[in-house]
Amino acid sequence: MKVKSLKKRDVLFSIKNCLKNCEDYSPFEEYLLVEYALKLTKEELFLKEEFLTSQIKKIKNVLKKRLNGKPLNKIFKKQNFYGFEFYINDFVLAPRKETELLVEKFLQAHNESENILDLCCGSGCIGLTIAKILKDDTKITLIDIDKHALSVAKKNKKLLNITRKVKFVLSDLFSGLKKNCKFDTIICNPPYIKSEDCKKLSVGVKNFDPIISLNGGKDGLDFYRRIALECKNYLTKNGKVFLEIGYDQGMSVQDIFTKNGFVTKCFKDYSNCDRIIVAKRNDL
Repeated sequence: MKVKSLKKRDVLFSIKNCLKNCEDYSPFEEYLLVEYALKLTKEELFLKEEFLTSQIKKIKNVLKKRLNGKPLNKIFKKQNFYGFEFYINDFVLAPRKETELLVEKFLQAHNESENILDLCCGSGCIGLTIAKILKDDTKITLIDIDKHALSVAKKNKKLLNITRKVKFVLSDLFSGLKKNCKFDTIICNPPYIKSEDCKKLSVGVKNFDPIISLNGGKDGLDFYRRIALECKNYLTKNGKVFLEIGYDQGMSVQDIFTKNGFVTKCFKDYSNCDRIIVAKRNDL
């Protein structure tokens, strides 16, 4: 009995028609979905002329996830960050392009042999990128409140083939650290979206990024207040804090840290929006 099949061009055209109304559809993503569903390379897909019904079933299963609003990076479980490929899942925030600026600002200011803390590490994209790039004996600790997120970060350490020692700590901010822990640099991309605004996020973010990584409280500033108040106990004399912030939070976050004994500076992102705060101790 002859096995039924469909022409490749018809399948791709049908997928494109289904996807074009997705809020974040990007051109040619139908090819990426088929490659992923059938575990094909671009070259292998190019050479194919038709798909068997068994293959169509696999494609439909992946397409259904996409039509439910799941972003491509969460379907593929990977995201590029600072030139490195990170494993991600629904327990961690997908790394954003603007967060690369946080790493960039840190690297510009880095002194050799520092002790660094990546707070609210999630996938580990910040701390592990630093661990991968630096060649000195800098010590790096990654902290997250969620054990599932820490598992993702540990997996990424292996995937990136990072040989230096990296410490992973399950903790609500600083609560799990010993009182004598001191860091030269604390770097953090905390939750900073207002609680009310979390309801207005796109389906891809609202339903597939963990709310714990997004919700910064009523005014979006809860974590900055906690960090500014608590971090002094864990910073060295000339220690610095590098923070990602929302586009409209520059003055507010600077005010919070200034009142807690820090000198601050705000840096803009590639869209000319406030994005990075660097705070240095000024109370010793």
